[in-house]
Order: sequence, then C-alpha cells, then structure tokens
Amino acid sequence: MKKPFLEIGQLTAPHGIAGEVRLQYWCDSIEVLSELDTLYFDENGRRPVQLLSVRPHKNVAVAALSGVNDRNAAERLRGKILYAKREDIPLPEGSYFIADLIGLRVFDADTGMSYGILSEVLQPGGNDVYLIKDGEKERLVPVIAGVIGEIDWAKNRMEIRPPEGLFDED
Repeated sequence: MKKPFLEIGQLTAPHGIAGEVRLQYWCDSIEVLSELDTLYFDENGRRPVQLLSVRPHKNVAVAALSGVNDRNAAERLRGKILYAKREDIPLPEGSYFIADLIGLRVFDADTGMSYGILSEVLQPGGNDVYLIKDGEKERLVPVIAGVIGEIDWAKNRMEIRPPEGLFDED
C-alpha cells in the first residue's frame, strides 16, 4: 500500500535568528518544495505546519515555518523529519516516488527468475541505480531504457531485462 505521506526532508539546523531552518530536502528539486503550502511533522498528517517560504542555500534549503519565530524555536526542530501529502506532489507520467519502489519484488521479464527485493535507489549521477537484495546477494541494476520493464503495483512486482553479462557471476 502506498503511503499517503512521504518524507520530504530533515531539518538540520537553525539559519539566522528569525526562526528560519535549514532543510536537507530529499525531493528532486527545491521547486517541488516551493509548490507546497503545508508540510507535516508526522507520517500520518496529524501535525501540519505551514511552509511560509523556501529558498536555496548552498546544498540545502532555508525554510520559514509558521509558529517558528526565533532561533530557539528553530533549534528545537533540529533532526525532525518533514513529510508532504502524496497528493500535493504531482508526478510526470512514467515517474515514481522512490518510497513506492522500495520493497518491490524484482523478476526477469523473460524467464520469470526472481532476483530479490528492490531495497535502495542509488543516485550517483547520470541515471539511478537499483540495489536488489536476495539474502546476502546484492545486484546493481542501471535504470536505463530497455532494462526496467513493467511494474505491477497490485502484485508488488517489477520486471527487468538485465544487460547481457550483468549477472554473469550468478
């Protein structure tokens, strides 16, 4: 089941004395954050907070949140995870939230062989790489055209066509 609230980032430190906070964001870009009006301090949406403003600063975002008016209030938020409502973040056709991919069972599209569970999405640059685990065995699969096949969300299943030689050590 897809979670209705997704982790959007972690508050790392106060920024200045007026209550702004540094946010290590986990979404694709700061533009995604700037489209959001409300974030949440819990994964169930019971503790909303208004996002008053957000701007880039070095490798993080600086955010102003309602009710956080000084450095002491900002300091108390250090380490907190912020969530966004799934329905507030539109996705382009053919795109997925990483949180939805984690846990998919991965199979060979041609043979039906099970490769394991997609356990992590690595983003080294260029293209993403899926880490698939089967017990102690780990496989890295590049997310490129022709490799990633169909995803059946109802069956929690993904099909892949590994490039020739990728899994030769098996």
